[in-house]
Amino acid sequence: MPTYINQSNEEVKIFGLVRLNLIEIITQILKLDSREIIEAYLNCNTIFFLLGILALHPWNNTLKIRTHEAILFVLESKDE
Repeated sequence: MPTYINQSNEEVKIFGLVRLNLIEIITQILKLDSREIIEAYLNCNTIFFLLGILALHPWNNTLKIRTHEAILFVLESKDE
């Protein structure tokens, strides 16, 4: 994974637009509101995967928003 040195002289891993687009695709698929898709999402531990990526890239606000959207959508759909 490519990196760069920030102003604090720390090495930061670059997340990348392609990976961010994949997270967006996951979020959009969840919004289809299919019970089968949501169950597969939960069974594949995708939430833990997204949280793991977020822990590696805490500075990426767009990633935070997309991850939040995906998790919130699943939690809200479980109430119905």
